[in-house]
Amino acid sequence: MTEFYDRENQPIEDADGTLAVIRWARMYEDNEYRQVKVTPLDEKRKAWVSTIWTGFDVYGNGEYPAIFETMQFENDRPVDDPVRHHKEADAIEYHDQLVAAWH
Repeated sequence: MTEFYDRENQPIEDADGTLAVIRWARMYEDNEYRQVKVTPLDEKRKAWVSTIWTGFDVYGNGEYPAIFETMQFENDRPVDDPVRHHKEADAIEYHDQLVAAWH
């Protein structure tokens, strides 16, 4: 069972002599690939919502890997623990709910 997944929930496996963890790290280093959505909320309060692809199965169950996480920040600090999602669409929906709740 793999630990690493791309944004389409496809397993990242060892390939062409490169370990899966190295392939995942190269993808993770790509800010455009990693960052799903960022929404500024309040510049004075340094508040925003961020959703990223982590690419690894945080809970380790493999069946529904939680490879996206959404967090709200205020004063450059997390407001709560990250909320993790299996699908990018679900992560974006939650992101948009946090933004709507702010306004």
